[in-house]
Amino acid sequence: MLTPNNDGFNDRWQIYGIKEFPNSRTLIYDRYGKLIKELTSNSTGWDGSYHGRQMLQVTTGLL
Repeated sequence: MLTPNNDGFNDRWQIYGIKEFPNSRTLIYDRYGKLIKELTSNSTGWDGSYHGRQMLQVTTGLL
């Protein structure tokens, strides 16, 4: 769950244990298919922003 409102809870979306897969990439797209964020195994996660600006509404899901 991602609720990036800076309250200290669920402000970043990350995959725990991803460092076990050093060549992995996670791609996050918006509903129109535009790439929003690319995460690698070394990433600290996604904070719900796009180009440094907070997105208005964030819906996450796994495919």
